[in-house]
Amino acid sequence: MEHTGFKFYTCCRAIHAALDILFDLVAEHRFTAADVADIRVRLTAGIAPLVDGNPLTTHNLQYILAVALVDGEVTQAQTAPDRRADPALGELAGRITLVHDPSLGTARKIVGPTQMTVRLRDGRIFEDGRDDPRGGTAHPATDQEIERKFRRLARQALAAERAEQIIAEVRRLPELPSLRGVVALATDHS
Repeated sequence: MEHTGFKFYTCCRAIHAALDILFDLVAEHRFTAADVADIRVRLTAGIAPLVDGNPLTTHNLQYILAVALVDGEVTQAQTAPDRRADPALGELAGRITLVHDPSLGTARKIVGPTQMTVRLRDGRIFEDGRDDPRGGTAHPATDQEIERKFRRLARQALAAERAEQIIAEVRRLPELPSLRGVVALATDHS
């Protein structure tokens, strides 16, 4: 269980490192979608074809980065067909280039090196790279990140109080004699 990977975005895992980079750059440099002249992402030549302009919304790097930049998150709402139909997102996605870079490798590993260059309209340029996205063994998720994700997803099926009870029980896992209590909380919706 300690080596479980967590996805924090509702999209293909191959796009997650690019999202981590983008969100970190936005947080650090405080720019918005309107400030962006263009974005260039480099992925391995083995994985880039799977997410380069893919018609499947969750596997289209250009669209996912555009909606992430506009909405500040990537959840089911951002991958819905009506959201993808927004022409402003299409225009922004058109300014995002994906380079199939053989210098990063040719393996078809879903997780691999990702490099990004963001050029703003004011001339500033930001570059960053990651070998792995947040949530895997190289960059483990924190308990707070996992709990935040659980709360967001649980509210679709459980009352907030029940979700908090489950979190409290999971925190106690090492001292629990069995998982019966956690399972009961998660399955009894009365």
